Amino acid sequence: MDGFRLSSRQIIRAWPLTLLILLDVVFILLHAAYTVMDWPNQNFNIEFDGGYAERYQLIKMVLCMFILMVIMFSINVINSLVLACWILVFLLMLLDDVLSIHEQIGNYMYLHQGVSQSFGEAFAMISASLILLALIAFATTISDMENLVFSLSLGFLLMLMALFAVGIDYVHANTHDPVMHPVLGLIEESGEMFSWSLISWYHLLSWRKRAPLNVKELIRESPLKWQRLE
Repeated sequence: MDGFRLSSRQIIRAWPLTLLILLDVVFILLHAAYTVMDWPNQNFNIEFDGGYAERYQLIKMVLCMFILMVIMFSINVINSLVLACWILVFLLMLLDDVLSIHEQIGNYMYLHQGVSQSFGEAFAMISASLILLALIAFATTISDMENLVFSLSLGFLLMLMALFAVGIDYVHANTHDPVMHPVLGLIEESGEMFSWSLISWYHLLSWRKRAPLNVKELIRESPLKWQRLE
């Protein structure tokens, strides 16, 4: 469990988090400049699908999946099941961002079920979250305390992200005030970016504690470590 406790020394030396947050601020400032100066390139719009900010978010997701896969090779098979479930979570979130899956489900429910699209999108995300949560809960019950602490901490950070991605997004979609609508959109996207920076930083801390930094040694020793079913 010590592998996931954040000491004061770690917090003070959290330069990766500082770098991630600074990059978030850069994208927010670029969005402000795009809005005020009416730049023609929509990629600077923080709300634009496929824009520069969204690509940066995808990089964070890929980073988290990569770190989890590396850690998997440093622990036994039973404990790695929890991390495999979390990789599935991030993979589905990545696909959703790229393919706009929950938006398509929301549009389908709007056309065929008579509910608002924002409600359909929230319903799709909550339903998927509950299913994945059940898988993670099951894998955690057969894992060790370290993975339990990891899952609880990561779950809290993802709930923080969902507050913006689902909660603020729902309010944003149902607000038609010409002033508040763009403000809520900026709050939603900025909150998501900062949340993903915290999530990425937590994965980097976990990698440092649980996996060796020598990748060649990790690959060479991993088959032996996977044979130990502690």
